[in-house]
Amino acid sequence: MLLAVDVSHFSINFADIAIRLGLYESAIRNVGYPIVPGFDVSGVISSVPRGCKDFKVGDHVYGATLFGGYSEKVSVPTEQLRKIPKGITLKVAASLPAVSLTAIHALVIAGFTPNGLSKMKQGSNSTILVHSASGGVGGMLVQFAKLCGATRVVGVVGRSEKVEYCKGLGADVVVCKQGKTKKQWWGEVMEGNEGRGFKAVFDANGVETIKDSYER
Repeated sequence: MLLAVDVSHFSINFADIAIRLGLYESAIRNVGYPIVPGFDVSGVISSVPRGCKDFKVGDHVYGATLFGGYSEKVSVPTEQLRKIPKGITLKVAASLPAVSLTAIHALVIAGFTPNGLSKMKQGSNSTILVHSASGGVGGMLVQFAKLCGATRVVGVVGRSEKVEYCKGLGADVVVCKQGKTKKQWWGEVMEGNEGRGFKAVFDANGVETIKDSYER
């Protein structure tokens, strides 16, 4: 069931850059060019089909499209939209879908689920390491991790002004790389988990840290 949404805001993600460069596989395969980028949108419902009970015209919603988000109006399946909770603006809501869904997907792949607190084995290692922990996806990983069964979150940030922000998101330990050698800050990372390894490492940095992350 499709809803018509008058787009108020959309976010710009790295995937949109890849689309512009012609490097996004599913854009090439499923849509082709010319193409309108954009996944995350927020806006106001302008039309609902007969029989729709969950939404009505005028509802403020946010969600994920399959491309086309950089438009004035989009048609989005009902299962890809949610009503915006009170206290969250249209602008903020548009920034949530891609980073949130990416974080949740990554956690589930790593064995963490929303009911993970009840399923995690007693005494098992459920500590995670998050690189770029104050970024979009990293910040969501930090916030969702405890809800999905992680008992301890160690975050890594690049600048000192991000430390308190990351702690505010829920990280138990925050390691700042600024002014330190790789050996120094990796040492702090391991100290943050009392010298033990991690159940999962979430690393968006690529070649900069991926080898070292695997070794942990």
